[in-house]
Amino acid sequence: MARLKTAKQDKAVVLLFGPPMSGKTILASQFPNPTFVDLDGQTGSVRALAARDKLDVDFPVIPVDESETTDEDFLSLCGQRFAKQDAWIKTKQLVAQLATKLTPDETLVFDNLSRASEYLIDHLKKKNNRDALQLQDWGMYVNEMTSLVDYMHSKFTKCNCIIIGHESVTKDDMSGRLLRGLSIPTRVKERIPSKCSDYLYMTTEVTGGKQSRKVCRLIQAVPDPSNPTGSRCLIPNIENPTYAKMKPYIEAYLGRKLGEPTWTPKEGA
Repeated sequence: MARLKTAKQDKAVVLLFGPPMSGKTILASQFPNPTFVDLDGQTGSVRALAARDKLDVDFPVIPVDESETTDEDFLSLCGQRFAKQDAWIKTKQLVAQLATKLTPDETLVFDNLSRASEYLIDHLKKKNNRDALQLQDWGMYVNEMTSLVDYMHSKFTKCNCIIIGHESVTKDDMSGRLLRGLSIPTRVKERIPSKCSDYLYMTTEVTGGKQSRKVCRLIQAVPDPSNPTGSRCLIPNIENPTYAKMKPYIEAYLGRKLGEPTWTPKEGA
């Protein structure tokens, strides 16, 4: 039996979602010793910002797409036999390998769920020889997407994990309210957040006129009353969020110290 005061969480699994170019990838890259599973090729934003701030930033980035994989890190982890598999098979195998091999001092960054969903849909179409998924295929879709996140949620995974997702905005027919959620089909979009310690919305606010324009990045634990988002780490709303600002809350949740930031951009970047 564990006691509340001494019980510890083994890792944080943080799900960041929001519109494009709101800074999700840049924030994720600041966590200690990140390894990126890069499905969308968006890490160039980190490189550009680091170059602008004259910072030496480097970490492993393992790309996954439908072409034959030649990346040495991928081949070392997954083996040559996965090089010609489709993108979904390669994605699952890579995440499974990294999840068990990365240490508590490292971070697995999965970028991103929306692209993974597209890869899975293409995989199921080919597997079932269909032009479009049928009703019975969507059950397989839910199981496969859930199993991907299970690798990061598993008790055998010791590293902290950052999952990046895109935003989907829908209108509630009854209330007329706009609801923000993950941009993936089926109700798996509601199942995945339950496996995460934090489900955080990230956006950009622009104020002022042409001569006084100000851009502010913003993390919101609860972007509006209709959204089932939140933070078990009790991360509050943070302007221009950085890992350094989030670190004390995650440490309190885990009951242990975390590593220093891989890097920190200038305030307001």
